[in-house]
Amino acid sequence: MIKSPYSLKGQLISLILTFLLLLLAEIITSTLFPLFFPSSFRPDIGILIVFFLCFRLNFTFIPFILFFMRYLHSLFSLEHWALGTCIAIFFHFLFQYLKDILHFSSFVLEGLFNGIFLLFWYTLFALAYYIKYEALAPFLQTPFVFFLQVLFLSFLSPYAFQYLTKIWNLNEKDSLD
Repeated sequence: MIKSPYSLKGQLISLILTFLLLLLAEIITSTLFPLFFPSSFRPDIGILIVFFLCFRLNFTFIPFILFFMRYLHSLFSLEHWALGTCIAIFFHFLFQYLKDILHFSSFVLEGLFNGIFLLFWYTLFALAYYIKYEALAPFLQTPFVFFLQVLFLSFLSPYAFQYLTKIWNLNEKDSLD
């Protein structure tokens, strides 16, 4: 087992496990979700990993990790991964400012804050999509699907954060500085 989360070996193993978790989540949402849900319902579980990395870890190379995460996402979904990467890096800088203010003391608060940030993520994504393509129709036609994705990811976020905390070998209140 990893002795110290601060060792380079421990961080590298945690990073590999995080990428494997993302790969597993992408495979599940790409193959199993279309069998049981409408085809437009494909929640991006990678966003939760982005939130965890941005909020709990303090590495100087987090933007590069975010880039590779979103690039891995593009193997399963070519839905504007570059816009998602820019938004992920924006959230990284946003969370650097909010890290000392926000403290997730319960599962309910963690899910609520992640729901708010997910709504902000989807709003920024729709705005960036509109600026790039001058078309907002895809987002206006399916707001219910985006709302369902936010609810699903908000419910899943405390459990995902708990699992990622174990992967990164952190205490509940710690972050890697």
